[in-house]
Amino acid sequence: MPKAGTLGLGADVVKRIVPNVNGRVGLSGLGIGVEISDDNTDYDGDVNLGGIPLLVDFHPFFSSFRVTGGLVINNNKIDVDAKGRDEDRTVRIGDRDFTVSDVGDIKGR
Repeated sequence: MPKAGTLGLGADVVKRIVPNVNGRVGLSGLGIGVEISDDNTDYDGDVNLGGIPLLVDFHPFFSSFRVTGGLVINNNKIDVDAKGRDEDRTVRIGDRDFTVSDVGDIKGR
């Protein structure tokens, strides 16, 4: 069954275990790339969201109402790179000042 949510687009496979209990396995994912620049810095970011849910659905009243339990294998990642344009400019990291040429590129994960 197709789905859309906070972890992106995906699909689930549902299998009945007993009359009011289903097992559900799925896969979902979403990737977004963003490039932003200000006066002195270029930022390049990638957000990759995704997961594999392994769930059990209990339908206590034999209706569409359900109680779900299980786990989700999380595969979320965020990568950010920052590069200064003016190598002589001073930047503050923590409580220390550095020139852009001393720092180089800043990468975050």
